Amino acid sequence: MLPVGYLPCTQDPPSGANMTRVIDEIMAEAQAAETYGWDGCFIWA
Repeated sequence: MLPVGYLPCTQDPPSGANMTRVIDEIMAEAQAAETYGWDGCFIWA
């Protein structure tokens, strides 16, 4: 079986003023991916 992963967007242009919200959203998305059986979540910063 082919593994399935998720690579979320980690950008908040232009100033990065909302990075706390972006990180919270990434964590929620990673938890949802785990709930639905995805194999991994990869964060590229």
